[in-house]
Formats: sequence, structure tokens, C-alpha cells
Amino acid sequence: MDSITQGLLGGAVGQALFGHRYGNRAGWVAALGAMAPDLDVLIRSSTDPMLALEFHRHFTHAAAFVPIGGLIVAAFLLPLWRKHFSFKVAWLIAAVGYATHAPLDICTSYGTQYLWPFSNVRLAVDWVGIIDLFYSVPLLVGWVLAARRRRPRPAWIALALTTGYLLLGAWQHHRAVDAQSALADSRDHQVERFRVMPAPLSLLLWRGIYEYDGRYYADGIHVPIVGEPVIYEGTSVIPVTASDATAGMRRGDPQYEDIYTFEWFTGHWMFVDPDDPLSIGDFRYSMRPDSGVALWGIKTDPKTPDQHIERWNNRDRSSETISSFFKMMRGASLD
Repeated sequence: MDSITQGLLGGAVGQALFGHRYGNRAGWVAALGAMAPDLDVLIRSSTDPMLALEFHRHFTHAAAFVPIGGLIVAAFLLPLWRKHFSFKVAWLIAAVGYATHAPLDICTSYGTQYLWPFSNVRLAVDWVGIIDLFYSVPLLVGWVLAARRRRPRPAWIALALTTGYLLLGAWQHHRAVDAQSALADSRDHQVERFRVMPAPLSLLLWRGIYEYDGRYYADGIHVPIVGEPVIYEGTSVIPVTASDATAGMRRGDPQYEDIYTFEWFTGHWMFVDPDDPLSIGDFRYSMRPDSGVALWGIKTDPKTPDQHIERWNNRDRSSETISSFFKMMRGASLD
């Protein structure tokens, strides 16, 4: 999730476990430890546009890196609170905060290399959006109240509520998957693979994508807490594989490697822009759940395989797109 929410989770956990003995400083150390994995956004290159995609949620998010990450955070923070913590205590609190980060990221749809260095699989269970105030705000309230009262109970209550919210997300995801399956059945489609991912801000709206007979399909699915799902039938696109996109290139060419990296990043959900055959999009994400317009992608050029690809973003904030999105959030008709 967003780094602020990660910090709130770490702060609430630190306050719940250590606040009774070390006060609000424990919450802050754990919060900074929980935010530290996202410092991998600093790993980027002006000449290699894929480096940032490759290393975000990479080794800094791995379970194996937690002790090292906690050690780095503790070493950085200890001069500030040397009078209040021993180094071992600071390391423990920072590591506990650090350890909360990746599991929460796994609950989203972006993907996290939690098993590195044993595997580079991007784990994601698609239960909650990358930004969700219904998850973030209780953590903030619980942390603040626990720190002021010097009692862990408000933090524990916040953690219980937010854990329940994640479980609600798992249930809503299950219902959205069932709705997608019923939709595919109504089309006589035998689904070859699929994903159902939450839209930002709530657990009511989902983007369902699946593959059938050489095409990718996208639909919006509104899942009310009580009641039947509402389907917003979307569109379909033609997939592309890295082997197709790199035809004529040689292994080791910068563009060849970039395209394969992007395929790995998308989880093999790449497609060709129908208006630009050299533009490849990530089908997982769009501004509208039912849209075939990717949120981001890459621009290839077979004539210059010795050069890196270009990355592009398409953040359509038109009034029509925003209006349609919030109508879908309410389960209202788009007519």
C-alpha cells in the first residue's frame, strides 16, 4: 500500500507491542521501520527506464531482508533516541515495524518479491487497493490514542479492525471472482486464466480480467456488501508475448531485455495498443475497471534494439472517466 499507510501500520504495531514500556518513541521507530522498504524507489537510472520497475518491491521487501532492514533503520535512528533505547531494543522494534510492510503489500495487486532470493515471483492476493482510507484511518486513530494514553488497547483495537477489513476484502474478492466466472459462463467462454483486482478507495468495485481464445477481456464488477453484483461489461484486446515483441532482436540487446522485464512485471498480461502497434500496455490496470486502455506501458522500436524502451503513463482524469468511475463505485447505471 502507500508508504503513509505502511507507516501507520508499523506505528500501531510498535505502540501495541512496545508502547507501554518505551512510550510513543516505540511507535515512531516501528513506523519508520515500516516505511523504510519503500526507499527502493530511489533505485532508478536516467538511462534504464526499467530499473525502477524491476527493483520496486524487490529485495527490500523480502522476508530474508527484514533483519538487515531493521538493523539499518536502528543504526540510523539510534543517535536520536540513544538515551531511551539500547541498540538491541531499537533493532527489535525497527525490525518488527519493517516486517509488517511486505505482508500488507501482498494483500494488494501490485506484486511483491517476498520470497527473494529464492524466487522472483511477485506475490499478490488482490484483497485491497493500494490506497484505502477505510484501512488507513483506524490505524492513525488507534496509534494516536494509544500513544496519548500510554496504553496499548486502542492500538490493538485498530489492528483488529483493520485485520477484519482485510478479511472482508478477501470475502469481497471471492464474491467478485464468482461474478466474473458467471459472466464468462454466460458468454460461453472457457477461462484460461484470470485476475480480479480491487479499484482504489473501497472494496466495492473490482476490475476483472481473463484470457480466452487468444484475447484478454476486462469488465467492471460492483460488489455491494449486501445484494447482488452489478456487472459493467467492458472490452477485449489482443495479447502479445515478449517472444513476439522481440522478433528480430538478439538476446542481450537492451530493448530485448526491457521487453522481457516488462512481461515479467505485468505477470504476462501484455497487450498491443490497437492504435499503435509499437505500444505495449499492462492490461492489469486502467483508470476505469471496464476499460481496455492501460494505465501504463512501454513504447518499442524494432529499428533500434540497442536502445532502451520508453515508458509511458496514461492517467485519464477527464470528467467523463471520473464520473463513470464513481457511478460504478455506487453500482449505478452508466446511461
